[in-house]
Amino acid sequence: MFLLDLSNKETISQHFKKNKAFSWSEEFFLSTISTDKSKHDVFWAVLALRDCGTQKSLPALKALSRYPKQDVRDSAVLTIAQIAGATETPYFVQILEDPLSGRGRVYALWAIGVSADERALASVEKYVRKNKKKLQAENMDPRAQQEVLAFLYRVDASSLLQEFSFLVPPLVSLTPLALHNFLQRVPGLRVSIEAELGKFVSAEIPKDDSAVA
Repeated sequence: MFLLDLSNKETISQHFKKNKAFSWSEEFFLSTISTDKSKHDVFWAVLALRDCGTQKSLPALKALSRYPKQDVRDSAVLTIAQIAGATETPYFVQILEDPLSGRGRVYALWAIGVSADERALASVEKYVRKNKKKLQAENMDPRAQQEVLAFLYRVDASSLLQEFSFLVPPLVSLTPLALHNFLQRVPGLRVSIEAELGKFVSAEIPKDDSAVA
């Protein structure tokens, strides 16, 4: 899901090292979110909670839904997904349906694609139908397309997968590694996606991810 690796943890620890109260604990990071005015402190605290956060962190993370900085709001959604998984499906749907969410709707889709259950299906379908033209564009980051396809595949919505096949062509902009990783999430769609993109994607992890596919 959205786990932190060692490099992430080291970066966060370095950021807070001058804070004498620092400890790698849910209590410290929640205190940072609730009392600190630094956007950078809040951002790193939100990420850290993916490692040490529990259900106790959810109210504070949800309270960030109107935080002034978009990257903090977006990161909070993914942290909630990491902590709570499918139990927070209604919350992800709420963000997806909120017209004030802006770019945050893509992050809601990301959370849905990774962790939501069937309760999100109607909202995802509505989003795709409403934004069909935008989702067909091949000159944008195809994160939304990936997450819709991954979600529909995971909840076995086969008829919608066929109807929404127009989501596949924009995946051509993914790097070889990103495309490889996506196909690992939807193994049953590999053949149809390869056919749609007109390319074979090796099952081996690409060694060089510098080129754009």
